[in-house]
Amino acid sequence: MAKFLALEWDADELRLVSANLRGSDVVVEDATSFPFGDLVLGDEGKEEGEDSAGSLTDVLANALESQDLSRQPTTVLMAVPRSNVEVRVLQVPVVPEDELPAMVRNQALRQFSTIGEDWPLDFVTLPGNEEDEMQSVLATTISPKLVDDITETCLANHTQATSLVLRPFATGSLVQRTLGQQLPECSLIVEVLGQEADLTVLHSNQVVFMRTIRLPSDPEASVQTQAILGELRRTIAAAQNQMNGVTIEQIVLCGDSKLQQQLHTLIPQQLSLETTSVQPFDQVSLSSSLRDNLPEHPERYAALLGMLQDEADSGAHTICFLSPRKAPEPPSNLGRNTWYGAAIAACLLMAGLVWYMQLRGLDKQIRAMESESARKETFVTEGQELSDRLEEISKFTQGNVVWLDELARLSDTDKFPGADKAIANRVLMTSRTEGGGRISLELHISEQASKDLGSMVAKLKDSKHRVQDTGLKGDKRNSDYPWLLNQTITVLSESQQQEAQAAQNSSRSPSSKPRRRSAGTR
Repeated sequence: MAKFLALEWDADELRLVSANLRGSDVVVEDATSFPFGDLVLGDEGKEEGEDSAGSLTDVLANALESQDLSRQPTTVLMAVPRSNVEVRVLQVPVVPEDELPAMVRNQALRQFSTIGEDWPLDFVTLPGNEEDEMQSVLATTISPKLVDDITETCLANHTQATSLVLRPFATGSLVQRTLGQQLPECSLIVEVLGQEADLTVLHSNQVVFMRTIRLPSDPEASVQTQAILGELRRTIAAAQNQMNGVTIEQIVLCGDSKLQQQLHTLIPQQLSLETTSVQPFDQVSLSSSLRDNLPEHPERYAALLGMLQDEADSGAHTICFLSPRKAPEPPSNLGRNTWYGAAIAACLLMAGLVWYMQLRGLDKQIRAMESESARKETFVTEGQELSDRLEEISKFTQGNVVWLDELARLSDTDKFPGADKAIANRVLMTSRTEGGGRISLELHISEQASKDLGSMVAKLKDSKHRVQDTGLKGDKRNSDYPWLLNQTITVLSESQQQEAQAAQNSSRSPSSKPRRRSAGTR
């Protein structure tokens, strides 16, 4: 019977669940929490004299010391909050599974704000259309310093951390196991954790969107309920926009405290969505001592119990920073090297034999060299295929639009009217598969700006940008900006710019001009 410790933390406390795994059954022996005070991640964040500050490694060490780890080997599972990692949705070409890890890391190094070559990176593929040339992946990375702090603290307390998972994925796993077929195609999980709450969107049993929100300092349930309702509206809008119109059908609440009960009542009224709830400790077996002595906030332990259930089922976690998805290891040369060693030993033994045996040994070497030559031909072919793929990737990346540069260009008052002349109601930026992109603007402009419309369009045009107005309409509801303008700016990629320049040069060449008729021709 294996013993496991599952731990996670938030801004207030570190939570611990001690459990024994009996096959696929999880038997929880203990569930407790350890307050931080003022949490700092690492010893360097503590100032001298701040006795109330709690380092994550210090509190983790205290939690491990509180358990009797000497009686039997113990394995540690850790869940990392969303706030301690960077998460992004990346667009990558559709490639074979064994090539996807390298493709995702290459794209992450370009788009993540904080990442290094040695940073752990894991990802999941998001639901999409199999016929698309591009696919979406949810990628996440974590500081290797935080990973080292956790693993070294565990080793110092005579145990080992085998899994370091992302908390929303563990909570999502518990919800899927609890609701099963009752879970709709798309749902949103609300997990309240002291001063913060995790909002996690599940689509086709896969985590596709997650946020961690701060709650008001006022402990009154009605105040926190209204704050959560507002954040739910923002989360639903952002998630449905990312999922291209997939609708969230249900809100899943973890726990049944007073706050969850108020949410259960108000969500159908204010958001027109049905709600359901899950009780984390109802999904596992409890020891006799814990059954009548549950922790004060049992709803905060959903991720820990979901992580333990994953470990009991298969030991695999969707996101794990200690064993992230990687490209397969190259084939081992051990067999080939062993064969060479045997051939050399055979040659030494045959040195004293007759001429016939010497010729026989030479024949063996010739066959070995022919085999090696054939094997290297395969490597050359594979190298050429890899070169062709890298060329395709290069074409893809060259067509990307740097949207921050485009925003900076629109913010230049020499090219675009200032706030006293124009207000942008809507700005939609979209990338194209073939390269380049499009900026759709809906503006309210002043009377003066409407007169200078031609000048504004001319300033926005250049070799990389084409501007198209779809119409100027009067809108008397706003006296300062009485005109409504819809404008589309097409951003050309480098290849598209070259094609446009070539077409322009061709139209200007002398050969393209009509010939004059001679004076004698009638």
